[in-house]
Amino acid sequence: MEHVGSERGPTLNRLITGFACGAAAAAVWAAADPALRRVTRTEYSDVRLVGDPLSKDSQLPGLAVHCLNGGMFGAAFTMLGLSGMRQGILVAELESAGLWPLTVLVDRYHPTVRSGEWSPVFRDPRAFCHSMLGHLVFGATLGALTSSAGPRR
Repeated sequence: MEHVGSERGPTLNRLITGFACGAAAAAVWAAADPALRRVTRTEYSDVRLVGDPLSKDSQLPGLAVHCLNGGMFGAAFTMLGLSGMRQGILVAELESAGLWPLTVLVDRYHPTVRSGEWSPVFRDPRAFCHSMLGHLVFGATLGALTSSAGPRR
């Protein structure tokens, strides 16, 4: 029996697998988010970071964008030939720390900061810790999923 999807070619299969693993890892992160907020004692949330500008009435747009971002990250991760928890965590943490300086723009333009619901994010160590922990969950999950989705011998 021929492997389902083999006619797409290995590159497209790797891209789709990476996207699916990344989207799933982002969903796991979103599910862990309430616990992470309790541990870090912050209201900051990456799901709300991307979702609140779209809708303050529902978290679904934020969850959709968060999972889409995770999927794109996962696709890039696998296309670069990366897999496994160590690489997943490393790359996710580097992305988080590398993009954190852009939170100065969040402080200036994000509706949740402007309304006073969140304090400014850039200099908030709890928000930074929350983001780093969330990326740890994401990276570990992405790495585990890509390891198990790899080629079987």
